[in-house]
Amino acid sequence: MPASTVEELVPFVELVRKLDPKHPPLLLYNKMDAARKAVELFKPEVISTDIYPLGRDARCAPDNVPAAKALYRRFCRTYYEIARSGGAALWVIAQGQGSEQMYLEGAPYFGWMGGYHTPNPTFCSWQAWAAIQEGATGVFFYHYYGPRGEKLDWDNKAYEYTLRTETWHETVQLKAIGDCFAQIERAAPYLLKVEKEEGAVQIASSDTEVSLAPFRPRPGLGEVLVVVALNDNTTDRRKFQLMHTRGKEAVVWDLALGEDVTEANGKGELLLPAGTGRVLAVGTAAEVAKFRAAGGS
Repeated sequence: MPASTVEELVPFVELVRKLDPKHPPLLLYNKMDAARKAVELFKPEVISTDIYPLGRDARCAPDNVPAAKALYRRFCRTYYEIARSGGAALWVIAQGQGSEQMYLEGAPYFGWMGGYHTPNPTFCSWQAWAAIQEGATGVFFYHYYGPRGEKLDWDNKAYEYTLRTETWHETVQLKAIGDCFAQIERAAPYLLKVEKEEGAVQIASSDTEVSLAPFRPRPGLGEVLVVVALNDNTTDRRKFQLMHTRGKEAVVWDLALGEDVTEANGKGELLLPAGTGRVLAVGTAAEVAKFRAAGGS
């Protein structure tokens, strides 16, 4: 949707708001200029975008995982900044499927190009957690995409384009997404009560493949530090220690599991399976208890 189209949608957005004031109108912005224009014209409650970072051909999207991750984070970060400039939330639609290449007989390509690789299950999970690290409060995966189980000429294998097979069975990607969402759902009451910490925060991971994103509670919810940790390795599990400057009296609490993990953290034994994350609270026992109580409200 180009930015020029956004102005035409203003009366429809206002109509939807009038008909259903309890739910925000949801528009998909796959061009950043369009999202900026929407913020200017009608202050959307939500900015939504779809990011499919893993391609078959670098002319379409990155054809390797490291580049795909970098692109995905950059897009999430930019759309988050656009959303917050207008007080909106960011909801991200991540890549769960692949698509066939196209055969072009004309210039400039003359042959197979484009299309998307079906991400492996851990990369699906990684996308959800990375979006949260970058500030998203909503994550989707597009469920249906094109023909399923078609034999492709160049590798003669059945290729799954969508999150269910041609016989409607669950794919490994859908299973991973479901497991990931179940874990995120347990931490969601807390994630919806924090904001990205844009200032300097002294935290570090003992493992360079585990990234950390700091968040602060919204006003009135205390001084606890919330950290979303993510195993950026989508092949192997990692163990790590969250290092911080909150002092010896600080505890580390896993908000999804509802467990005190201070001892395991001190030993560097916090475990993260490939492509998965944890939501940790750091502070005094009283600070953590106050925040946990707020998350239950």
